[in-house]
Amino acid sequence: MVPVRGFGAGARPGRSVLVGLQGGMSGHSVIFNDEEGMSREKFLAERNELWFIIGKVDSLPGDSSQWTSELVGYQLGVHFFQPASDNMKGSAKTMNLDRFGVGLVPKFIKKALASKIETLVKQEVETAVRESIASIPAAAAANSDVEILLKQIESIIECEQRIPPPPPKHLQVRVSGSYSPEFLRSGFWNCQDLNRLLQKGGKQLTDFSTILDFGCGCGRVLRALHTIAPAATVHGAEIDPEAVDWLNTHYSTFGQFSVLPHLPPTPYPDNHFDFVYGISVFTHLPEDMQFLWLEELCRITKPLGYLILTTHGEIFYKNLDGDAAKQMKSKGFYYVDLIHTPGLPDFYRTAYHAHAYIRRQWSKYFQVVDIEELGLTRFQDMTLLQKRNESNRTEK
Repeated sequence: MVPVRGFGAGARPGRSVLVGLQGGMSGHSVIFNDEEGMSREKFLAERNELWFIIGKVDSLPGDSSQWTSELVGYQLGVHFFQPASDNMKGSAKTMNLDRFGVGLVPKFIKKALASKIETLVKQEVETAVRESIASIPAAAAANSDVEILLKQIESIIECEQRIPPPPPKHLQVRVSGSYSPEFLRSGFWNCQDLNRLLQKGGKQLTDFSTILDFGCGCGRVLRALHTIAPAATVHGAEIDPEAVDWLNTHYSTFGQFSVLPHLPPTPYPDNHFDFVYGISVFTHLPEDMQFLWLEELCRITKPLGYLILTTHGEIFYKNLDGDAAKQMKSKGFYYVDLIHTPGLPDFYRTAYHAHAYIRRQWSKYFQVVDIEELGLTRFQDMTLLQKRNESNRTEK
């Protein structure tokens, strides 16, 4: 283990000086570590730094001594440089060197860039090195997205053995709030949850011939449903026209897609669907709009057909205070203008439902078969409804 020999501020001949980026700093600051006899390996072990420095320094600010950087070692992403002269003087341990290219290289980028970096350093192409390093933040973000996309494709291959494209990132974020490797796989998890609750009515997804995904977003659950129940005719309805346009272009083999109006009616005929599910729809609508949509869903569902709708249950509203808590206690429902989702209408906010409220109000349109707390991926409550045979709804 041969230490890098050179001089830093206050250094004297024969002492070991390691050059590396100061941990946690931003910009192009370089620190000269004046540690006698410290080897590269010891420096890395004690500092645990993953920074690298690449460049060519012709002179130091405020010092007339000329020196040239020389690549003398590479270990875990850290490059060390050695002064060309033993009579260099310095007055500060930290200095800004504009001609250095500095960056923190994630592990998944380092390997790919290693050979290119080595070539550039050997050729001393200073401009090219700076451009390469300057591009690392963008490259890191891009590769982060690529890694997520690859994991999503892996989910598709594993679950479906086919590769239609996943929705673009911004549509995924619009419906789920994040860009996750598990976005597509979670559609299969949701179908498992739907199947589990349907068993309370003696049904499963494969029993239905016509299914509506009410509020289908960009097809996360509908895509999984096509794999699980391929014989069913599946429709997707969504208020986001951009998502519907993308679905009609890319997912036409999975279902038929329509843009929903903000208020009923839909274009579907009476008594059309065996099964309707709405995930994270009634969690965002004001009360009067919910009643209109319950009536419309009743119209388009076949007699004795089933529905599953999700809601924000007690885990969401138990910490409400003030007027919100009073309203939940007295009424069992609360709608609040919390967060607006870009790309969706302004009314699409946040609603909370108590189980007693659901049984009291929703039973005017359907028979409430069961309510499962945290039934949807241990997050939202699920309500299983069945349309009555004798009439569309009871008297309100």
